Amino acid sequence: MSAMVATPNTLTDMSWYPDFGATNHLTPDINTLMTKQDYTGSDQIHMGNGIGLNISHIG
Repeated sequence: MSAMVATPNTLTDMSWYPDFGATNHLTPDINTLMTKQDYTGSDQIHMGNGIGLNISHIG
C-alpha cells in the first residue's frame, strides 16, 4: 500500500476514509505517513470537481 500527501487550500475534514479496493491512498497530513520521501514528479491528484492538487510526498 502506498500513500501520497496532497494538501488543498482549504481543509475542514482531517478524517481518513479508507477505500480497501484502492491501490493508493491520500492524506493531507504528512505526519500520518510512517515513511516519507519528497515527490518531484509532475503528477497531480484530481478531485471530483476537476481541481488538481500537487503531490508533495510519497510514502
